[in-house]
Amino acid sequence: IYATVLEAGSQYGAVVALAADGISERIRGDLYSPLGLAFQPGTDVLYVSGRVVDDETGAERGALWRLLSDGTLETVLDDLPCCFEEIANQVNGLTFGPDGYLYLGVGAITDRGESLNPDSEPFAELDEREASILRVHPYTGETEVFASGIRKPYDLTFTSDGRAFATDNGLLTGPGDRLLAIETGGHHGWPFWRGRGCPDCPPARAQVD
Repeated sequence: IYATVLEAGSQYGAVVALAADGISERIRGDLYSPLGLAFQPGTDVLYVSGRVVDDETGAERGALWRLLSDGTLETVLDDLPCCFEEIANQVNGLTFGPDGYLYLGVGAITDRGESLNPDSEPFAELDEREASILRVHPYTGETEVFASGIRKPYDLTFTSDGRAFATDNGLLTGPGDRLLAIETGGHHGWPFWRGRGCPDCPPARAQVD
């Protein structure tokens, strides 16, 4: 079992492997806020999501790395939208799709209630790639938005018949955790729907289907 962990009470952490006998091995350390993991199918190449810090400005950005079996770490992306909270709303879970591409959840960088022009723009403008699931070429890093309107797509998966599902963490105020059946190219509501940007809209009762 492979996992990401934070170490020594800091935001820095490592990728570790846990064997069946309970013995763990530290595969790679010194990663900033490592979170998502996915092996490329048919290989021993591991992809890891996390953060990087700009040396000049101190600003944090989302990152995606490729971890080779010899411990070499290669940067695939280091310019993704990030970060709302100290240990949250960054680049999150990732998985490979049936098409061989990598799918990566990117959280919103604010709760988006702070429009600078509320009379004409009820919500602040979003970065095109935040609050979305990105489709990433695993070698070139070329990205496109697979689905949007998801405040914090924390983890995602594909079923055996190719359907995509994702979890979505709700607002700091509490409401709105969701399990979403993802529509390719679809917009899934945030921040324009119920508590995700519309405080006066009553939430509808959830249905399993």
